[in-house]
Amino acid sequence: MCDDLDQTLARLAEHGVRPVENPHTETWGVVTRIGLPSGATLGLYEPSHPSPLALFGGPAVREPITRHAGLEFSLSTTVLEARDANALADFYQRLLGWQVMVEEPGWVILRPPGGGTGISFSSDPLYAPPVWPATTDHQQMMEHLDIWVNDMARGVEHALSLGATLAQFQPQDEVRVLLDPAGHPFCFFES
Repeated sequence: MCDDLDQTLARLAEHGVRPVENPHTETWGVVTRIGLPSGATLGLYEPSHPSPLALFGGPAVREPITRHAGLEFSLSTTVLEARDANALADFYQRLLGWQVMVEEPGWVILRPPGGGTGISFSSDPLYAPPVWPATTDHQQMMEHLDIWVNDMARGVEHALSLGATLAQFQPQDEVRVLLDPAGHPFCFFES
């Protein structure tokens, strides 16, 4: 996400980075994709929805703040891409019981009721679900969520009732790997 897509693309071009598709307008903003050295692409967009930085009337700075290299850092949110961000956010809202902070077509922010870093969801019409475990000829997982649950069996049953699927490969006895409706892996653990 950026404030000005044209300006960001101009700065990236100075370093040899070029978009792999022409910028175009979607319901959530002006979007394009840039190539990564791995051969994958990364979506980049100028939102038409409220930026997470503007949440709560100012920068979305959350404690704890880390001071490092003369800078201050605070993770605002992790964004999961999906073809339908609103549907995926609905799944996680029902799974976790978190609050919807912002909801627009193609963009949703969820936060835990007690505060803290949440999860955001962004629509991407080119989203391809990852294959897990990874293979070289399919979209690979780029991240997953680790979620503590106080009762593994009941947690898995709850997730499955909401539309999650149990991954065929389970590498650890004390962890359950599930896939959300958009194919993102997430893990439940109770230790």
